[in-house]
Amino acid sequence: MSQIQVGKVTIPYDIRTSATAHKKSIIVRPQHVEVVAPVSAHEADITAFVQKKRYWVFDKLTEMNERLAYLERHRRNILHQLIANISDQQ
Repeated sequence: MSQIQVGKVTIPYDIRTSATAHKKSIIVRPQHVEVVAPVSAHEADITAFVQKKRYWVFDKLTEMNERLAYLERHRRNILHQLIANISDQQ
């Protein structure tokens, strides 16, 4: 597993080569970053590509984590409201 550094944050990522890929791309998920590259891509080119895009990756991970935190808070609020409604009905 490779990694990039953005300030004090280290972001690990996996590299997957693909016979069908025509260009390098980055897939960002909340708990996983994957770089997909053509089989013909050199490792140095892949590393340079990820370094160039490291702030974009950091921003996407930050956005996802903020969205997930919001959804979790919203889910908890709904759950508390449901419990309160059930308690009121008894």
